[in-house]
Amino acid sequence: MDFNNEGHSRWHEPVTTHTDNECKYNPNDTCNNNEWPFYVLFADGNVSTDPKLCNDNLVQPADDILHSELITLQDKDMMGKEFISVIDAEEFYTQYSYGMGFSTRKDRLCRDTHGLITVHRWVCSKEGYKSKKHVDKTDRVREPRGQTRVGCRASFKINFDREKMLWVVTEFVTEHSHNLSPSNQRQFLRSHRNVSDSHIAQVQSGRAVGMKTSQVMDQLLDQSSSYAAVGHSRKDLQNQVDTIRMSASHNSDADSLISYMTAKLEMDPGFFFRYTILVDGSMVSVVTDGDKAMSKALSSVMPSTVRRLCSWHLERNVQTNVEVMGRNLLTWLKLYDFMSHIDRAMSRLRNNELKDDFDTINEHPVLVTHLLQLEKHTAEVYTRNTFHWVRDEIKSEAKHSIVNCVDDMDCVIYTFQKFAGGDKTWNVKYTPFTNVFKCSCQMFETIGIPCCHTFSVMKAMNQHHIPETLIMQHWTRNVKDISEVESSSTATTPNITQIARYGALSSKCSRMSYYASLSTEGYNEANVAIDKLTIQMKGLLPSSSTTMEENVHRTRTQSRVQVKDPVIAATKGSMR
Repeated sequence: MDFNNEGHSRWHEPVTTHTDNECKYNPNDTCNNNEWPFYVLFADGNVSTDPKLCNDNLVQPADDILHSELITLQDKDMMGKEFISVIDAEEFYTQYSYGMGFSTRKDRLCRDTHGLITVHRWVCSKEGYKSKKHVDKTDRVREPRGQTRVGCRASFKINFDREKMLWVVTEFVTEHSHNLSPSNQRQFLRSHRNVSDSHIAQVQSGRAVGMKTSQVMDQLLDQSSSYAAVGHSRKDLQNQVDTIRMSASHNSDADSLISYMTAKLEMDPGFFFRYTILVDGSMVSVVTDGDKAMSKALSSVMPSTVRRLCSWHLERNVQTNVEVMGRNLLTWLKLYDFMSHIDRAMSRLRNNELKDDFDTINEHPVLVTHLLQLEKHTAEVYTRNTFHWVRDEIKSEAKHSIVNCVDDMDCVIYTFQKFAGGDKTWNVKYTPFTNVFKCSCQMFETIGIPCCHTFSVMKAMNQHHIPETLIMQHWTRNVKDISEVESSSTATTPNITQIARYGALSSKCSRMSYYASLSTEGYNEANVAIDKLTIQMKGLLPSSSTTMEENVHRTRTQSRVQVKDPVIAATKGSMR
């Protein structure tokens, strides 16, 4: 025990209690200080061997008490019993209430003149009655919740004994004024539905790769073998995730996004971003329809406005044209979450590019087309994936034929038609002076690679190399420094790695816990090993380690700019 400056006693609340690992201990035997040593492990790592903590009146940890012993307890059995900490007492009553089939809630606590808590009390969730003003209310907007309180008097109270430095049971009422829940319905009791940290880690890891909360819930169900073993409902899991998301962006969505980007800037020097705000401090945003009339009107009325597509068009276009991105774009995402998803998608894209670069350097494609010289030059210029695109156009060239050629003063216009392809034609305008090709299919303008019609002109002109004017640099081998891509692709994902590790370890620990729970010996051995390993792992943490979330939080607290979200205007149709 230690004391503060004012002379008031303080005590550590122990996490767990154990017997010495080398001594045999039967939890059903009477505790005797002379027969086996007893110690208490505290949260700060200290260990107490105070003999007074081991006495016949001290209640064992709830996990050590048999289920049959819990549900047969009477008032007289618990009066005067002692607990080391409030946590132990609460866990005991939680286990007892679950075994009996009722839900609990905290009722009240009392403090002394120095502000220290001296009394804790828990009651059945059906204690008391609903306030009359809520029952008689007539101007309801929505359907009221059903009444659950029926005046039940079941309760559990503990008082702090200063002499013993223990918590003593002073009230234990076991009688209920209602039916208790059967064993197959106890997973619905509110106080027993708790979302564990490991489950939160798994749902965050799953959502990071596009899984829905319901899918993660199915995964947890598969790991736990039953809904009761999961310990919570899908709605509980969703609510907890929403709470975490709300706390991550407690200011405004726009401000959180800027903080995220600022933190990303510190971790990735090659990253940059810009934004503008209005006079009232709100953010980048007027959403309009995409027709030409609106574009012309905006150019006339708001000439300085930079017009962009609305989010719906952007989402549709990206999902249509960029497949590694579609599962990360959901209409209900906040800007902060959206940016995190984009980072992860970009990491995947960069990793795919690295694989493409690796294949480009270490593999030489087999030439298979009828235009071998052009195909060879294509393999020398483009990355491996782009080479396959361009080679498909070279193959398609054989299906077309020139049906007309007009030689003008400064250009030549070729007209092509596909064999047995109907009356559709394409025109390629070639300017020899600038070596520029322009096809009516506009493949080069939209995708950035030469089309089959352009290759037909090259064949007609007996060209063996693709002109520089038809080579987009971002498809070529030497467009970037691979080392820079590799460093930037891993610079922004330490939090995702940590979440994935956490989920994987939690899954393994769940299996170990299942086997350990099958026997008393396994339970005791696992309990001691887990506490020792926890202390050991905590000591491995470097004091200077930071994550993206920590950088975001630090940036947000240091930043003086408070950017408000864009103003949301009323729209047609139903609200989202």
